[in-house]
Amino acid sequence: MYKYLFVILTITQFFTTSLSGQIYSGTLQAGLNVCNPRSVLYAGVGTGLAINSNLPVNRWEVKSTNGTAEMTEVGMIFVVPEFVRKDSIYLYYINDSSEKKLAYMLTLRVEAIPTPQIVAGKNNQISLSELKNLKSLIARVTNIQYYIPFFIKQCKVVTIKTTGEKSSFIQTGNVISDDIEKHFQTLKKGDLIMIKDVKVIRENNDVIIDADGVFLTIT
Repeated sequence: MYKYLFVILTITQFFTTSLSGQIYSGTLQAGLNVCNPRSVLYAGVGTGLAINSNLPVNRWEVKSTNGTAEMTEVGMIFVVPEFVRKDSIYLYYINDSSEKKLAYMLTLRVEAIPTPQIVAGKNNQISLSELKNLKSLIARVTNIQYYIPFFIKQCKVVTIKTTGEKSSFIQTGNVISDDIEKHFQTLKKGDLIMIKDVKVIRENNDVIIDADGVFLTIT
């Protein structure tokens, strides 16, 4: 469950900032803060929050008002918000007398995952050499700091040659089918490619959602 957490934290370590939260009075407040590489969470997507504290990990308890939150063995909070609304995260510390005291609370905004899209080429153009070496299609959410893997359930690939010849294929999965790969080898500069009617699912999720396609000119 934590494998994506560690990848995300490694990629975004340079963007880490201290979150604004309320530190409750008492001996726990010294040197305590919670850090996160993002200021916005996304519903259904797990995010790691780093705790800056020298206190033992097994003494911490965390709760979320919107989804789940748990303390990992490496002293991080792993939170998965459920709904599009604010999520308040409460951090408790259990002292030697087994008393649970609220030490920190922060509230983050939770948004819906933006629409994923097919990523191919650049600025609606793809070079002929890149096209002929293309082995798979990538669908992802752009312009956010999360890496969210998507599996292409199905999409339609349409090509229009400069001669006016039009061809259409149904693609299933991320790996380009043999028929489409062979057809791409016949295309030339100036031909057009449309990838549309894209349906995707997130990894470990069986909900099919729409994704944006792409229109490409071969250069």
